[in-house]
Amino acid sequence: MVRLPLQCVLWGCLLTAFAASVLDDFYLSAEEVATEISRSLQIAQFCF
Repeated sequence: MVRLPLQCVLWGCLLTAFAASVLDDFYLSAEEVATEISRSLQIAQFCF
């Protein structure tokens, strides 16, 4: 099993929490969600 750096694990937790909040938050527009998803993917690239 691959051991992820602590920073990436913390980011994963934050992104998971963010995704859960987005699903419950109807005030966010689709464009804002897409922007956050792309930003999250850029962050994830630093982990691999």
